[in-house]
Amino acid sequence: MSTWRRSIYFTVSLCALISCAGIAGGIYLGNALAKSHAPVSGRLSTASKPLSWLKFADGDAFPLETCWDSAGVKREIWDMISDRKTIVVFVSWDCGPCLDLLRSLHTTILGRLRPDVQVLLAVDSALGPVPVEYAGLIRGTRQLFIDGANWQSRYHVVFWPTIIGVDDSGIVTHVQFGFDGYIDPGLVEEFFSTH
Repeated sequence: MSTWRRSIYFTVSLCALISCAGIAGGIYLGNALAKSHAPVSGRLSTASKPLSWLKFADGDAFPLETCWDSAGVKREIWDMISDRKTIVVFVSWDCGPCLDLLRSLHTTILGRLRPDVQVLLAVDSALGPVPVEYAGLIRGTRQLFIDGANWQSRYHVVFWPTIIGVDDSGIVTHVQFGFDGYIDPGLVEEFFSTH
C-alpha cells in the first residue's frame, strides 16, 4: 500500500474512532445525568412549588424591598401589596414568553381576576421605561421598577417571567416559572373569579 493511501486510511480510521468515542461518551453522560436527577414534570407552568434556586417559597413572606413606581417615586413594596391579594409578575421587555404573558394579561387574565386582586409588573429598572409597543398591554396593572441585580443576587429571581401569588398579609402562596399559555391551577383557584 502506498504511503498516500496509508495516510488517508489512518486519517479516516482515526476520525471514525474519535467519533465513536464521542458518541459513547455522550450516551454515558446522558445516562449518568438521567440517573442522578429526579424526573422533570411535563410543563414549567405546573410548578407551584419553587425550585431550589429561588430564595423564598410558598409560605414565606414576600421580600420587602424598595422599588420605584412608574412616575419614578421611590416606594416600599410592602405599601403596594399590604391588605390586598397580589400577583407579582417579574418580566423583561426583551423576553418572548414575557410578551406572551403580557398579551394574555391584556386580553383575558385581567378580566377574570377577582375584584380584590391586583397585578404588579416587576421590571428591572436598568431596562428603562415601558416601551411604546408595550403600553397598551400593561393597562390595568401597576408597574414597579426594581433593582434587578439585587433581586438576582439576594433572591435568585433569574427566570423570566416568574409569577408569584401573594395573599393579603404578604405571604407567598404560589410560584410559577415561565409562561407557556397556561396559569398554574393554584393561582387560578385563589385569584380568579369563578364566573
